[in-house]
Amino acid sequence: MPGGALPAPHQPAPGGRDPLRPQPAGAVGDRRLGDRPPRRPAGFPRQEGPRGRARRLVLPLDLAVVGDDGRRQPGLRRRVAATRPSRGRPRGAFRRPAAGVRVARRSAEVVIVGGGIVGCAVAYQLTSAGLDDVVVLERAHLAAGATGVCPGGIRQQFEGEADCRLARRAMGFWRRVNELLEPPQPFVFEPSGYLFVADSPALLERFTANVARQNGLGIPSRILAPAELRRRWPALCWDGVAGASFCAEDGFLEDCHGVTVALARRAEALGARVHYQEARAVRRRRRCWEVETAAGPIACRHLVLANAAGALALAAPLGVDLSISRRRRRLAFTEPYEPWVLPPLLVAPERAFAGKQLRYGVFYLGWLAERGGEGETVFLERALSAGAAFLPALAELPVRRTMSGVYDATPDHRPILGPVPGLPDLWLATGMSGHGFMIAPAVGELLASLILGRDADLPAAAFALERFARPPAAEGLVI
Repeated sequence: MPGGALPAPHQPAPGGRDPLRPQPAGAVGDRRLGDRPPRRPAGFPRQEGPRGRARRLVLPLDLAVVGDDGRRQPGLRRRVAATRPSRGRPRGAFRRPAAGVRVARRSAEVVIVGGGIVGCAVAYQLTSAGLDDVVVLERAHLAAGATGVCPGGIRQQFEGEADCRLARRAMGFWRRVNELLEPPQPFVFEPSGYLFVADSPALLERFTANVARQNGLGIPSRILAPAELRRRWPALCWDGVAGASFCAEDGFLEDCHGVTVALARRAEALGARVHYQEARAVRRRRRCWEVETAAGPIACRHLVLANAAGALALAAPLGVDLSISRRRRRLAFTEPYEPWVLPPLLVAPERAFAGKQLRYGVFYLGWLAERGGEGETVFLERALSAGAAFLPALAELPVRRTMSGVYDATPDHRPILGPVPGLPDLWLATGMSGHGFMIAPAVGELLASLILGRDADLPAAAFALERFARPPAAEGLVI
């Protein structure tokens, strides 16, 4: 049975700040007075008086004094201010804040709300493109939401051309993930394939059309007949199966949390900051956006909402309907099983089943027909029963644990990517519909290109918010 070592627990760099450890209230930045402030976003006014007259020297827009309780300290702000004539030496000197007071960043060119795989991918792509004035806001810890319960599947088999192109671009990143992110321990991307099984001739016909479209885009998927399924995976039962769609390039990377952290670390190395503060509200202020946090507002030119279903509460006061719903998903993990009989991730849409045997023998099983009200007993019965139809031994295999989470879904099961009409410099990267991890690198590239005004050669219009104004064509291959 193929095996693999589990990733070692996270260790912060010697002498460095641990991006995973939530900071105490108020500790949302490392900047001190006297440090060089980042580039001022375009459109931010500079406070100064006429030439030849005394003017009040104030803290730069990117600095604010906050206490350990996370509250702003206006008294300290007055003490660090000084008056200075337009010529000659300053009359006063900056005073350092009192003990226990930290200086938090109050402005950035880009603020990204959400520290999951998508938000960190956007930060990584922006900083890789040369924009170092980026702040990521995360209310808890990195990968605390949908990313944290993602099993790690990566595929290119979609029905829509735009979805296939996005997934195809992301696959280029996953093949080079260790080269690009330079993690402390290499990630294991396992190209074990995705296998979509059809029981009916009608579904197999759809798969056949999908494969033709995918092949035209460079995705090497193919149709497998029942005889070939039995030859490739003889331990499984293929009774009643009409055929399947298979792509050997698709695969699995189990450490979703580790990849998210590596993206954040790489972005930080290129100039970004991760602040562990909740975005309570967002508002438009003249020519910039303002994000309200416990440590005070942060001004920015560009604002990216990449916090999954959490974007609903931030967008609603702006009059933006995101058409996002919350979908619950649960997974069951069994005890290890030998031999290794199911390397690919098997998806049977007509049986509402998905399952895979992981590298260390454990099966993970999902039942795709959940509506939110079923108890755990019902879920386990349905998942194990559907899995046992392919491998009878699953009916008797003990379940080690279950895992549940909520992801953000759109009516057509496609993400919402790009600008918001009528609200300049507000960008969306949400509604991933369960595909966020696999397409995150391409989503980050697309958003970075739109923000920087560059051509990403990706189908942005297919994922625009405006598409919900007309009846959309839904993505059919959804897990």
